[in-house]
Amino acid sequence: MKSELAKFLEEAEDWKRLETSVDGVTVVKMPAKGGYPERLSVEINPTLKRRGIFIRDNDELEQLSKVFGSEEVSKLVKTVTQVNPEAKKTGILKL
Repeated sequence: MKSELAKFLEEAEDWKRLETSVDGVTVVKMPAKGGYPERLSVEINPTLKRRGIFIRDNDELEQLSKVFGSEEVSKLVKTVTQVNPEAKKTGILKL
């Protein structure tokens, strides 16, 4: 896997996505920016809408894991869901 990712970093165009065996998870080649060299990020996007969450290193993953696992955040999202009006589903073909 390491050699495949190194080759992808070297040869892929900026913002190119590499599919993984995990649904909703891709590897994205990020362009050089603000003193950071070109690099790979893991994008988590289980809904496959717009952009997902980009994770550049293990520290970010650990911080996100704490946030996602937080009981307070879970309560907040449940409350927001109750308060928000129901979204209209458009352009989705249900089979």
